[in-house]
Amino acid sequence: MKQIKMGLVLAFFALILAACSQSPQVTPTVFVGTATKAIQPTPQPTPTPAATATPEKKVDNCVECYTSKEALIKNAKPVVEVKKESEGTG
Repeated sequence: MKQIKMGLVLAFFALILAACSQSPQVTPTVFVGTATKAIQPTPQPTPTPAATATPEKKVDNCVECYTSKEALIKNAKPVVEVKKESEGTG
């Protein structure tokens, strides 16, 4: 019985995949029209030269923060004691 159910489920998914994989036949249509104006290419904007900027120096304050005792105390998070659910009355 279990094998029959599994076979039906697999057949169902195979049917869905087969239906999704078929693409409809598209027939090309012909458009006949007359152009009244000549097609002009759109003008491309002229690139402006970028201003020569000096590269900024990367500021790294990590060493200063981690070595400063006052900064560590100021930024430290207080330790919160978490009670376990298995402790206490109940």
